[in-house]
Amino acid sequence: MNLDELEKLAELRKKGIITKKDFDIMSAKLLCAEDPETEQEIQNKLNSFATYELLSGIFWIVTALFQIIFGAFYFEKWYIVLIGVWNIFASCGSFSLVSRIKKRDPQVPRFYEGIVGLIIVLIINLVFGAIIGVVAVVMEFVVRSKILANREIFERNPEVQNQEFVEEHTCSLKTKKQNTKVKQKKTTKNNQRGKK
Repeated sequence: MNLDELEKLAELRKKGIITKKDFDIMSAKLLCAEDPETEQEIQNKLNSFATYELLSGIFWIVTALFQIIFGAFYFEKWYIVLIGVWNIFASCGSFSLVSRIKKRDPQVPRFYEGIVGLIIVLIINLVFGAIIGVVAVVMEFVVRSKILANREIFERNPEVQNQEFVEEHTCSLKTKKQNTKVKQKKTTKNNQRGKK
C-alpha cells in the first residue's frame, strides 16, 4: 500500500478539495492497488472458476441421471438409484456457488477447504460401482484446487474492502458525533444548574 498517496488523499479531504465519498472510493482503490493483476484479469479468472463449477454441476446432474436410469432399469439395483439421488443433491451445491464465485464472495474458499465430503462421495461411488461418479469427484477436486490456489482474489474483494473501510470510518464518525452530543447535553445541564 502506498502510504504517501493515502496521506495526500487525507490531506485533500481535510482541505475539502475532495468529498468524503470520493475519499472513501479512492482510498479503497489504493488499498487494493498492490495487486498487479487488473480487474479484467481477475474477472476472467472468476468467470473461468464459475464455468468450471457450472460444468461440474452439470456433470453431476448427468451422472445422477445415468445412475438413476441405469440403476433402476438396467441393473435393477436400488443402491445405484440412491447414489444418483444423492448426486443430484450434490449438484445443487455447485449451482449455488456459481453466482457467489462471480460476485467474488469472500466466503467461497471456505466451501472448498474441507475434503472429507468429496472423499466420502468418492468412496461411495467406487464401492458401489458408479465409476462415472468418480469422474465427477475428480472434477470437483480440480475446481477446489483452482479456487484455493486463488484464495487471495476472494479475500481482496475491493467492494468488501471499500464497504469495511466506509463502515469503519462511519462508525468512528458516529462515535464522535455521539460523544459531542453527550458533551453538549452535559454542558446544557450544567448551565441550567448554574442558573438556578
